[in-house]
Amino acid sequence: MHLFVVTSVVHVLEGSIFSPRDRFTQLLDTIHSINERVKNKKKYIVVIEGSFLTEKERNELCNQVDYLHYYDILSINTKINTKSMGEVSLLQSYFTSEHFNNLKNSIQTISKISGRYVLTDKFNFDKYDIEDSVIRSYSNVFDTRYYRFNIKHINHFISKLQKVKESIDITTDIEHAFFSNNIFPPERLRMVSVQETIGVTGVFAGTGHRIYD
Repeated sequence: MHLFVVTSVVHVLEGSIFSPRDRFTQLLDTIHSINERVKNKKKYIVVIEGSFLTEKERNELCNQVDYLHYYDILSINTKINTKSMGEVSLLQSYFTSEHFNNLKNSIQTISKISGRYVLTDKFNFDKYDIEDSVIRSYSNVFDTRYYRFNIKHINHFISKLQKVKESIDITTDIEHAFFSNNIFPPERLRMVSVQETIGVTGVFAGTGHRIYD
């Protein structure tokens, strides 16, 4: 089975030109794209949500995914409200949860995609070997919008997340911290260049600018 983890904060405090309803619709688009572009694999979709959803949103989302994991990053402290710190906290919360621990023995690979981004018709799950860790890399940066790794690296990944969290500050974001802390072991690491197409697109919340990976 292939686990798809979608990180999301629908109800943000600031920094987004999109309304919560827009962001929720974009999250549903993310989920739809996973189902549309990965049809021939046994998959399990988890949304890790960092804000409290309305009852209507929660019910609608639970009908679309296999599991909804809550972790309220907005009420913890000021530093965690940064996008990078929030992302790491969401990942730590789920990957150290009882739900994941009960599930992990049935998982082959873990794919992470940021909510509001979608897989396009250029996406090909079988392009890379399932033993590989796959992430776009450039200029000492790991692009965290989409990446995939084999379940055998999960302990390494979890331990490195804490190092990443400790590295994030006003000048160091998650992309640089992932790279500098070797979030994936070097063996079977497939760093995708900017000249290659992964097949992911979405818009920046602050500007509305669309990017294509």
